[in-house]
Amino acid sequence: PTGAGGRWWRLHQRLWPEHCLQGSPDSDLHPGLPQSLLQHSNTIRLRKGQDPHLDAYSAFFDNGHFRSTPLHRHLQLLNVTDVFVCGLALDYCIKYTAEDAVGLGYTTHLIVDAVQPVSEQGGSAALAELQAHGVKLLTVEEAARKMNTISCCSTQQGH
Repeated sequence: PTGAGGRWWRLHQRLWPEHCLQGSPDSDLHPGLPQSLLQHSNTIRLRKGQDPHLDAYSAFFDNGHFRSTPLHRHLQLLNVTDVFVCGLALDYCIKYTAEDAVGLGYTTHLIVDAVQPVSEQGGSAALAELQAHGVKLLTVEEAARKMNTISCCSTQQGH
């Protein structure tokens, strides 16, 4: 495959079977998410994994860091300093997203009781690696308290 700028590259990767395809039930958000959150003007919906030849575990970049999603730019525009990560799968998408968030300078929190690994062994290894990278581990209850202490999403209209 060809990477950024038409250069050839080699990247060891594990391409997964199709999953979470747009428009399929696998891609639906949890029905318990508040509609007010989903319709908030600062809500960001991302598309990732668009290239069938290149995995994209992270919400920020593809696995080779050849292409980025708009997430970092949106968070910068909103003056976000802290990122809270949860979801599936801890040992792949969640791990890569949290590592990239740290690498981009965000204070990164992993909500441990709101993640699920592909394998228990992979999940344990991911937690250890993330802690070594400075990711803070929190429960849902702790994350909710922490979020209430953070000034969030101060947009500067017209700038």
